Amino acid sequence: MNTLRLFLLSPLGVLGLRWTLLLALAWTAHAVMRRSHPRWRLILWRGVLVLGCLLPWVGVVPLKIFRIDGAAALTRGWAATDSSAPSALGRRPTPTVRAALAVPLESSPIFRRAVGFLAAKSATTWVALVWMIGGAAGAMRLLLIQFRLSRLRRKTREPEAKLLALARDVQARLGLRQIVTVRVSDEVTSPFICGLLRPTIIVPAELLRALAPEQIPALLSHEMAHLRSHDLAWSVGWRWMKALGWFHPLVWKIPVAHNLACEQEADRIASDQWADRSLYTRWLAQLTLRVMEVPAVETTWALNGGSQIVQRLVLLRRDRFRRWKWRDSLAGFALVAGLALAAAGWGFSTARAENPPAEFAQRLAEQQRPRTVVPFDPQQFDKYVGFYQMGPNGFFTVTRKDDHFYCRLTGQHDVEFYPESPTKFFATVVAAQISFVTDGAGHVTGLILHQAGMEQPAHKVEESALKIAASALAQRIKSNTPAPDREAPLRRFIAALIQGQPNFDDMAPGLTAATHQQWPRIEKEFQGAGALKSLVFKRVKPDGMDVYVGTFENQEIAFLIGPLTPDHKMQGLLMLPTY
Repeated sequence: MNTLRLFLLSPLGVLGLRWTLLLALAWTAHAVMRRSHPRWRLILWRGVLVLGCLLPWVGVVPLKIFRIDGAAALTRGWAATDSSAPSALGRRPTPTVRAALAVPLESSPIFRRAVGFLAAKSATTWVALVWMIGGAAGAMRLLLIQFRLSRLRRKTREPEAKLLALARDVQARLGLRQIVTVRVSDEVTSPFICGLLRPTIIVPAELLRALAPEQIPALLSHEMAHLRSHDLAWSVGWRWMKALGWFHPLVWKIPVAHNLACEQEADRIASDQWADRSLYTRWLAQLTLRVMEVPAVETTWALNGGSQIVQRLVLLRRDRFRRWKWRDSLAGFALVAGLALAAAGWGFSTARAENPPAEFAQRLAEQQRPRTVVPFDPQQFDKYVGFYQMGPNGFFTVTRKDDHFYCRLTGQHDVEFYPESPTKFFATVVAAQISFVTDGAGHVTGLILHQAGMEQPAHKVEESALKIAASALAQRIKSNTPAPDREAPLRRFIAALIQGQPNFDDMAPGLTAATHQQWPRIEKEFQGAGALKSLVFKRVKPDGMDVYVGTFENQEIAFLIGPLTPDHKMQGLLMLPTY
């Protein structure tokens, strides 16, 4: 479930959801308009095709109109209201720091981190790979059909001069300035038009012999009406969209629905050439028996309405095709605009509540209140001396030097702590305290870090655990190898940052709180950075943070990301203009 949720919140997942919403709304509108004027459906499906091509760019120019809460299920942290909250134990944010660092939370087995990396990153990669394979297969099929159609057109012949003259007359009456070629074929059973660059009307030789002279102008008018409405180009566009969107069942029948609207609109134009519309209807019915076995090449890559004749006849007999007005076109475009806003104007909102709950506020206030040193026997501190682990690479080293007590987090300097009770100590350089935990026998088993409104536990370990972690970190530094699970959430953070909306779903509570505090400044300073051009890993810092450099259109920013939590959340993140 978490893997699916991560995919749905990824750029590819959001694009798929927007596309699904757009198609669902379009099919609903189509159902309402299926018996109305065919031009309504032409505007609908052609607008959807344009919107489908523009949807991938919505992330570049976001439309923040509707926001859907996609983060509530994972909400565990709340906003910290103190803008001076520390970014790390014993260290406050400097003016160059643009996001906060929170200390590790819990330990994390290596195999769980590997699973998290595969879940967050590989799901999208595999989906994209499968889509590309399917899209390539669909493209090859269309190219093969185009080849067969080209071969069929080469086997056609010039018609008689009388038919050519009749075609020129129909073309003039329809106001069609484009050059149109008419060819005759012995291998097709139904007339159709093909060729985007060189439009060609292919007419069956047997049909020409069977039609009465007064019926031929209606046939030519119908085919040329497709050209006047640019039906062929739009139909080809939908064929390619179906090939690329092969995985989506809502796309499969759209080319057929659009083609029917094209044929019905061409019927409307052609029937206007007859004084009695019923004559055109009877002629269309005569074609029914002739097109039952239309070759696939005639119906897939060209405009041929043979298989939809029954539906066309029903509309011709029922509808008098009232005159289309400019207000109708305006209403159609307004409908498409509404679909665009509905499909592209929403996004997953990952923002948390701006106001922290009372419990968090109480903890934060308690941690930041002034403190008083109490008498304490320095030797009593010896039982607390040792090593405490928080996360895979986060270790506290607790030491005593005479009557001074120190605590050091991995990669940082010693911070002196002062006693406020026999088990709790506070720092003065940062609003943070540590309290030690004992078992029933009085043995020290761990400590709790009280900082930024959070209470974060660490369990006591032997020095060997620290050495093993330090050795692994040293090896990573030596080989300059990034942690495998950090780049994916960092990229999602950057993508959300570009859209002006922090992605709290990938943040641990401490980092969530710190980001809430500093977000206005982060957003202000990031404005104008532009699109991300590249994100390159540079090196591993001594404190275990991986350094990435993001190159944007207008500036370069260094991102320092620390170890993730067991549930694969970022808990340490720094942004610097340069590094």
